[in-house]
Amino acid sequence: MNILRQGRRLCIFADEAGFDLQLYQNSRFDRIIKAKGGDTGVDMKARARTVMVAGFWVSDGSRFLVILLENTGVNQVTYCNKICKPFFRWFEGHYNEEECARFVFFQDSAPPHSANDTQDYLTGPATVQL
Repeated sequence: MNILRQGRRLCIFADEAGFDLQLYQNSRFDRIIKAKGGDTGVDMKARARTVMVAGFWVSDGSRFLVILLENTGVNQVTYCNKICKPFFRWFEGHYNEEECARFVFFQDSAPPHSANDTQDYLTGPATVQL
């Protein structure tokens, strides 16, 4: 099926990644000071906080970010409820009804994306799967 022949469609690309937020900027310098008997004031055993950032890029140049501050992994429930739902609410508010009805959503095959619950959420009566 050639989607380009069916008129203009918006293409949406989605992906997410986890990032560690450092508690201090120069950990090497802090270790050197501590090794020499100095006090950095930072607990060296403290763990950096992990955040999840999900990005959605629309083919017209629009983009939408979701930042999850919880230190949890992403499963199909988190992906649907905390990542996809906010994006689709934004998407429906920024595009007209015709554009919302005609888009192509691209995602990789990560387990939360390919889970049956996610596929059920992303497919509906008006969805065309390629």
